[in-house]
Amino acid sequence: MAVREAAGTSELPVVRDKAEAGPADEVAEDAGRHSPRKQAAGSVPATDETAPHEASDSAAAASKTAKSAKKEKAPKPPKAPKTARAPKFHAPRSKKPFIIAAAVVVAVLLGGVGVAAGTYAAEMWGGKTIPEVVGLTKDEAIAKLGEKGFVAEVAEVKSDEAAGTVLSASPNGGTRADEGSTIALEVATPRVIPAVAGLSQQEATDALTAEGFTAVEMTQQKSNEAAGTVLAVSPEAGTQALSGDTVTLTVAVPFTVPEVAGLGRDDAVAALEAEGYSVNAQRYYTEDVAEGTAVGTDPEAGTELNSGSEVTLLIAKSRANELVELTKSILPGAILKTDEASYKVESVESVSYRGDNEVSYKVVARQFEVVDLPFGLGQKTYYDKETSVVEGGIVWDDNNKVSYANPAITY
Repeated sequence: MAVREAAGTSELPVVRDKAEAGPADEVAEDAGRHSPRKQAAGSVPATDETAPHEASDSAAAASKTAKSAKKEKAPKPPKAPKTARAPKFHAPRSKKPFIIAAAVVVAVLLGGVGVAAGTYAAEMWGGKTIPEVVGLTKDEAIAKLGEKGFVAEVAEVKSDEAAGTVLSASPNGGTRADEGSTIALEVATPRVIPAVAGLSQQEATDALTAEGFTAVEMTQQKSNEAAGTVLAVSPEAGTQALSGDTVTLTVAVPFTVPEVAGLGRDDAVAALEAEGYSVNAQRYYTEDVAEGTAVGTDPEAGTELNSGSEVTLLIAKSRANELVELTKSILPGAILKTDEASYKVESVESVSYRGDNEVSYKVVARQFEVVDLPFGLGQKTYYDKETSVVEGGIVWDDNNKVSYANPAITY
């Protein structure tokens, strides 16, 4: 079929595929649909008979043109120069959405905290609460801890509290710990007087202090045990007592020879025997102390000496008095011989001590003479009718024997 060419034109309008057409093309297409086409002058209007053929040819031409347009794209129009833009004004946004969101978050958190607190209080997590057991008995505390799933470890501690009373718990009651944890309990046990007899004073004191006793007193008792040895304790060992109760230690002190100088003989002997000593009394010659007075002892006073030992007691004895008395006892009836005559002492007038065991005396004596009788008839003694006073002297030895006499003495 021959196709007419429109007067004044040699090209058909380009028809693009919608898929390739851009936004501008779509706008142009829409505009063409809504506005009547302008026909060139001298063109023949399409009839019903020619319209389909023209449309077909036009579509083919348009398809070719579209394909050609794909290969050769139209150049982009130059960009318009940038111009300064006026600052944009933004209306203030409402805070209400944020407040609502925050409130929701807080509510969720609080709800979570409440749940956590509730489950914690119910001991669903975070361990179990250790019960308060201080002041209970040991058995009560063990049972109470066992009910919560805890294990008790008991240590005995000396105390004035009733035996078996729980003094402390570690960890403390009211705190939390994992179920099955060990709770250390300190349980009261009574203080007991320790056996300290035979120990030194320091050792005994340390033992009592370790037991907690604070009122320890000492008494002394003379003994043959070593000085400072504890002889006894009161209350006796094994007795239960409180820390403030008085505990008395009896501590050994040595026997010592007492001071007896200046005492009479009997009193001095009694004092020594009271210490358990046996007494050996001996005279001690001196002119400085009254005769019969204790001068001292051997060993001397203050010497440590076990009871039962012997002590020599020295009793003052006047040598002067002794020799005077001794002289007086031998003179009566004695025969005094001088170079001139012999005398028989009838009485003693006086005796005095000169020192160094020497005494002098004065006696009343009757001179006499012994005459041999004739014919073997023996001897006869003739005494003067008058008495005479004779003076003399005697030297005594340490054994109280006459070592020298003038006049000589015989019997």
